[in-house]
Amino acid sequence: MREIMRAREIDPFSPQINTVTGAIYFSSRQYETAVKELRATVKEFPEFFNTHDLLGMALIKTGRFQEGLSELELALKLSGGNYFLREDLAIGFALSGEIKRALDELRLLDGISKEKYLSPLTFARIYAVIGKKEESWKLLDKALEDRVADLPHIAEDVVLQDALGDDDRFFQLLNKIGIRRVGREENDPAS
Repeated sequence: MREIMRAREIDPFSPQINTVTGAIYFSSRQYETAVKELRATVKEFPEFFNTHDLLGMALIKTGRFQEGLSELELALKLSGGNYFLREDLAIGFALSGEIKRALDELRLLDGISKEKYLSPLTFARIYAVIGKKEESWKLLDKALEDRVADLPHIAEDVVLQDALGDDDRFFQLLNKIGIRRVGREENDPAS
């Protein structure tokens, strides 16, 4: 965190740096602090869709579903329909209990995947949150097999951790990609 605060001192007008500050709080599950940071960033940079996206996810994690979905929809609109943001919108719908709308977004992403490559992680995250965990695991195995470049990011992905983290396979997958987590007996070198 010290490094990002230093970066903010050097370039306080960077929407990316200010958004990363919120992302750090989000990843460490300090959702209220993330909301506060991201709201301030949105106020300064209202057209920066990444901030709206992360703010939407943080709001959803605090139970403010409608407000969070509004931010996610605005992020998607500002981005011109970026499929990464559509993924977050599907996750937002699922976490808000709107499974039908999450499945609608999933179908749209499936259509996009017929024309361009979408990582199996995109679908694994959505399936995990809508409760289709075995389908999610199949896609995570495919991501491992395909050596998907962003697979190591699952170690910091609170969405996947919340949906699949109580399954030993999550920690086994982390080990397979070279990330060791202490706290699980099978991952603790002292045990």
